[in-house]
Amino acid sequence: MMKIASKVAASIPPITAVPSIRLRPIIMTAFAFMLGTVPLAIASGAGAVARQILGTAVIGGMLAATLLAIFIIPVSYYAVEHLKDKVSARKSGS
Repeated sequence: MMKIASKVAASIPPITAVPSIRLRPIIMTAFAFMLGTVPLAIASGAGAVARQILGTAVIGGMLAATLLAIFIIPVSYYAVEHLKDKVSARKSGS
């Protein structure tokens, strides 16, 4: 069983394998934290406005950070690696 998994892992480039490994923990952690702050966002009573503002800001910030971690960081990593490979190929070709 491990031999098959290692062969498959060797054939998949790391940039495509990482998102499938990291996606579930990132999503679960972010949504658990955001759901934990929902009571702040829907607060009522004395001081509710401050709690609602805080809850909304925290939920929005976590949503933005999650989207950044899922989409922007892997794409940036790929772009930098691709650029590095082009530069090294150009230097070795010259």
